[in-house]
Amino acid sequence: AVAPRLGVAGGFDDEVDAGLHASALALRAAVRAVLAAVAAGDEVPLDAVRTLNEASRAAPRWMELETPDDGPPVAVSRSGASGRRTLAAVAEDAIALVGGRERTVRACTAPGCVGFYLQGDGRRRFCSPRCAARARAARHYARRSRS
Repeated sequence: AVAPRLGVAGGFDDEVDAGLHASALALRAAVRAVLAAVAAGDEVPLDAVRTLNEASRAAPRWMELETPDDGPPVAVSRSGASGRRTLAAVAEDAIALVGGRERTVRACTAPGCVGFYLQGDGRRRFCSPRCAARARAARHYARRSRS
């Protein structure tokens, strides 16, 4: 389901070289920095914003109207190598996530978790049910060890 959206339905057409690997690591760090700043209510780091914008621009995309017998009539296409298309899609999603602001980005409060989530329910504090279970187990263990 993700591969067609990224424009890599037929597989990756380029090798992951050192440059692409470095770009992926820089993008991951930029996404984390932006999400952490937004979740904390801090100013978003400008270097992280530049990294996201550069990655998004690296593989331009466009929409095309198609006339298939079945399936959606609109296709999204990207230009560039598949690795760059993938990084551009990740950057676009991160930009849309923090730029939309319909819901608040929060940091997971589970012990040892570095994840983020969108605040939908006012009581939610964890990025996943697994983190919620881990936090409950940690609280239970702490209560039992104090006794």
